[in-house]
Amino acid sequence: MDVIGRTLNIPVEIYVPSDDDKPKGKSGVAEEKKEVQEVPADEALEAVLHEKLRQRNNPKEDKGKTLRRYVKYVDVKDTGAITLQQFSDLLVHIGCPLNPDDAQLLFLRYADHGSKKICVDRLCNYFALKGAGNNPNVKPSFKLEPDPPKQVLMKIRRLLKEKGDNEVRELVRLFKKADASGNKKLDRHEFAWILKENGHRLLPLELEKLFKYFDRNNDDEISYDEFVQAIRGEMGARRMKAVEEMFKFLDVTGAGKIPLQDLLNYYRVESHPKVPFTMFI
Repeated sequence: MDVIGRTLNIPVEIYVPSDDDKPKGKSGVAEEKKEVQEVPADEALEAVLHEKLRQRNNPKEDKGKTLRRYVKYVDVKDTGAITLQQFSDLLVHIGCPLNPDDAQLLFLRYADHGSKKICVDRLCNYFALKGAGNNPNVKPSFKLEPDPPKQVLMKIRRLLKEKGDNEVRELVRLFKKADASGNKKLDRHEFAWILKENGHRLLPLELEKLFKYFDRNNDDEISYDEFVQAIRGEMGARRMKAVEEMFKFLDVTGAGKIPLQDLLNYYRVESHPKVPFTMFI
């Protein structure tokens, strides 16, 4: 059964002013009407889950903390991600048991990028924010996007800088060497081996923080292109300005793109300072 795209008919309270010629309530104010509206099934199921969390919520904490307490019953190893089966079990613990199709539909609402797991922190923060609304007294404990492990990244950048300009390329070479399948992804063991081979001595906790941050869809793999981009960081304002000026110079038609042939016409390998002049004699 295809669970995506289903809708449910649920009663939704909406306020509809009565026409002048229609009778009004005793107070003289337009009466409320309940109408049945068709809403996406996953939204309707989420509303049920949200209400169950509200019923179990401690007034002094946000719904993210409440949800986190129940997650501990299913994510006993504290992996930070739960499968469809664990999510179904979580719903039961909360008092919101669903049939398999509905549980799957709700699961897909929170799973990132077609992942087979849900990130616990993002799920908890979602419900914390949903429950907080505009209440200034509620400060959600979780974030939709985790903070990058800045200290660990700085530690890696520092060593790469000390070892020379070509060390990022060496790191990329090791990544490609370990990537036997060619899918530009690495598991936890491959990632740890590469960093160690490149001279980085990280503590187990540092390595775990780094891997979990880049494991965006909780499939126990990371994209090494994304990791390398984070290591390189954003261009400084000075370099960015130089790149923009060079692009404008090469984009002679002003089309916003440079044909490869135009680039080849301007590029001269022999002009590179690291290329011996004798190679072209």
